[in-house]
Amino acid sequence: MNVTVGYVLLLLFLVLGAFLILLGVWVVARMYGNHSTEVEAECIDISIETVRMGTGPGEYTYFKDAKAPVYRYQYNGVVYTSQPILRSNRRGYRPVPGPTRIRINPEHPERVYSPERKYVRVILVGVGSAYVLLSVVLFCVLRATGIL
Repeated sequence: MNVTVGYVLLLLFLVLGAFLILLGVWVVARMYGNHSTEVEAECIDISIETVRMGTGPGEYTYFKDAKAPVYRYQYNGVVYTSQPILRSNRRGYRPVPGPTRIRINPEHPERVYSPERKYVRVILVGVGSAYVLLSVVLFCVLRATGIL
């Protein structure tokens, strides 16, 4: 293997890992930063449906029984009924009807942040950390063996 190609591949893995970590941090920062506010709400229903994702008929993936809570809440004197865009069919995800506190976007109060964003962050940061760790370990191993 050409030494330059090896360095470029390791750098690519390192940059991709750092990007995924930063993306995970950004996802949660949007939810808990200036772009959100916490409000009292009531979960009035649980919307359960099959979600189709993909780019075309041959590329669709179906997620059966994806859940999203439907909330009723008041913000600045206006009553909203809304649900998060992000749905989940994760085994442990069981939204419960009743009073709760949710996070919304104060500039667009109809937008509810899903609590499942936390798991998105965990996945992004986990995969990004694995890429960074792998690139560091590979660099050390390849340096020690004299390949790089």
